Amino acid sequence: MPFDNLLIHTLTLKANSPAQHAQGEPVDNWSGSTTIKARIQPVGGGEEFTGGRRTVRATHKIFSRAATAITARNRLVYGSRTFDVLNVRNIDEAGRHYEIDCLEVV
Repeated sequence: MPFDNLLIHTLTLKANSPAQHAQGEPVDNWSGSTTIKARIQPVGGGEEFTGGRRTVRATHKIFSRAATAITARNRLVYGSRTFDVLNVRNIDEAGRHYEIDCLEVV
């Protein structure tokens, strides 16, 4: 089956443009309207505390074409679900497909 036929979800790519609220404290401002075709796959995940540090494990892998630049500073939104991007891998280093490790925001 061709890779594109597996991309059954349409996600919106968001970037953070931090702002300040009235008291001067920073507040996240996620915006963007770029859509990508992708496939969302649950992988488990969670968090651990080792040596006093919090380590977050991915809850989902998202597969997409490498047509749009995606980094760990982005979020992906699917309907009412939001995914923080943890890591992006350029599969086979050919610039065709991304495998994106994400943490679902709840």
